[in-house]
This record gives sequence, structure tokens and C-alpha cells, in this order.
Amino acid sequence: MEKSLLKYMALLVTAGLTFFSCATNPDTDTTTDNSEPIAEDQVMETGDSTTTADTQTAGNLIAVIKTQPNLSRFLRTIEAANLTTMLQGPGTYTIFAPTNDAFAALPAGKLESLLMPENKTELVKLLQYHIVPSVVMSSDLKSVQHIKTAQGGHAKITTESDKLLIDDAQIVTPDLAAANGVIHVVDKVRMPPANKEN
Repeated sequence: MEKSLLKYMALLVTAGLTFFSCATNPDTDTTTDNSEPIAEDQVMETGDSTTTADTQTAGNLIAVIKTQPNLSRFLRTIEAANLTTMLQGPGTYTIFAPTNDAFAALPAGKLESLLMPENKTELVKLLQYHIVPSVVMSSDLKSVQHIKTAQGGHAKITTESDKLLIDDAQIVTPDLAAANGVIHVVDKVRMPPANKEN
């Protein structure tokens, strides 16, 4: 009877060792193989999402103008000239946007006069002279060249020391990117050639 008991105990020990060996065998562990493609897929998705967010950061030109407190008077003129829809649309434009101080430097009553309904044609021409119907980054602006504006006139681009000027207005903040163009903030309201005072 003792021999039978010893044989039975030996069988239990052997079975236990066999089970332990199978459970810890590296050949049966598939965790690493299954996790690698999942991790790669997640990285790819994260990268795609970031890229999309970057391309959608900027709104249209009107949306970008609204984020700039020093362009509130310029926005007011755009609204009065009914150019808002155009600058929100799918076209591409470069805007040389005068600051509030630039409008304040106009002759007394000039801005108020431009905003009157009967002077809308003059206002539209003035604003069109500040718009180019294509995207022109500051790096594209070369010394002593002319750019044709939406108004039809040609604006002169020059470089003086480290200053970039369009006509006699300095570009103080370049390259405000928008989904449908770019804005360069300037320090002066420029009059179309036909409207310049002698």
C-alpha cells in the first residue's frame, strides 16, 4: 500500500511540473505579437488627427480679423462695404489691413464720411486697393515691385532697412494666416491713386 501511495504522489508531482512548464513557456505567450500593430495604429491615428487640427486652426479672413482688436475699425468698413461674404468665401486673398490708429490718423470726419451709404462706392474702391486677389506672403514681396490690387491700381512694394512697405504704409504684422488667404497689418490707410489728394 505504501508503494501505491508513493507512485500516486509521484504522478501528481510530475503532472504539476508539466503544467507549470507549459504555463511559463514563451512559445505560448502571444501578448507581444498582438499588441504591436495596435500601438502602431494608435500612433498613426494620433498623427493624422494632429495634422488635421493644424490645417484647420485658422478660420476665414473675417474670422481672423475678428481675433485682432486693433482691426475693429477695418472690420467695420468691410461690413459697411458689404465685402464680408466675399472674404468669407472660397476665393484666396491677401489683405493689407490698416490698424485702428491708421484710421484715426485720417482727416477728421473722413472715416464717418466713408461709412455713409451714399459713399459706399468710394469705400469699396478704397478697400479693394487694400486687397490682392491671390495669396502673397511677406517672403514673396520683393523690393521695388508693384502688385496689382483688386481695385485695379498697382501698389508699390519696397524695403527700407528691415522695414517692408506697401506704398508708404509699413507692414507691422505680417502673415496672419487664414483658411482662404493671408493678412498683413499695416500702419496707414492707403488711398487709391485716383483718390490721392494733391
